[in-house]
Order: sequence, then C-alpha cells, then structure tokens
Amino acid sequence: MIDLQRKFKKSKVFIDTHKPQKRVRELVRDAMQNYQSQEDFKKYLQDNKISTFVRENKQGRIYGISFIDHTSKTIFNGSRLGKDVSANAFHRLWNEEKLPISISAIQNSAEDYTEHIENEPIVETQNFSNVNIMESLGSLLPMDIPVEMDNDNVKKKRKKKRGVKRR
Repeated sequence: MIDLQRKFKKSKVFIDTHKPQKRVRELVRDAMQNYQSQEDFKKYLQDNKISTFVRENKQGRIYGISFIDHTSKTIFNGSRLGKDVSANAFHRLWNEEKLPISISAIQNSAEDYTEHIENEPIVETQNFSNVNIMESLGSLLPMDIPVEMDNDNVKKKRKKKRGVKRR
C-alpha cells in the first residue's frame, strides 16, 4: 500500500512538472481537424505513440474516450484534456450526419432575400394611440378573467436538501 501511494505521488509530480497533457491535447486536436474518420484518427495518434480507447454503448453512442501516451506513460480521459476533446465531441465528429452547405447556396439565399426586400410594397406609417392599441388587443384577451386562486389550496413544492443524509 505504501509503495502504491509513493508511485501516485511520483506520478503527480511528473505530471505537474512535465505537463504531458499539453502534447497529447495538441496532437488530439490536430487529428480531429485533419482526420474525420475514426480509423484515420486512431492511426495518426498511433504513429505519434498515443493509443486511443473508445467506450461505446450497445446503441453506438460514445460515452467515454481515453488516450494512452506511451512516451510519458500516462493515461488521460478526453474530458480531462478539455471539453472540445470529450466523448460528446467525438460522437458528433464521427456519428452525426454533416450537411454540407455550398457557397453558391449561401449566395443564392442572400440574393433572394435582397430581391424580396426590394419588391416589398412601401406601407405608410400610421399613428397609433393607446386607445387604438387597447381596442385591437382587447379582442385577443379573454373576457372571463378567473378569480384569483386560493392560496390555501395550492401545494408548495418541497425543496431538495443536498448534502444531508437521512437516517
């Protein structure tokens, strides 16, 4: 037990002084940008002496990812390296459909929008007074306004007590 605690302290000192997570984080981010498939991503990291362990459920949802750096002999969970390299980021990267938007489609929609604005008829502005507004809104409001609720009949929600254990 004492040897194990000594190894934990030694490992903590090594991580605090050498910061091996920076190297792993940079390589993982670089691989995410350059390699969209899971196989290419893993191969790139393997070439840089980093093994990848992906945890998926039966439905194929990625719920965890770990990176094993063989040069520094350390293991990092994706969420510990940053939110952008967590399991959810990889699930979106590898499993969700990407709908490419072409530049021409964006330009066409912008042209349609400006064309629509140019062809709009110009409406004269009208002066509205409070009376006109109340008349127009009055038809939208219900005429039967319920009597205020009786406070005795309303149940109050119980607040959850956190940090207190019941016996």
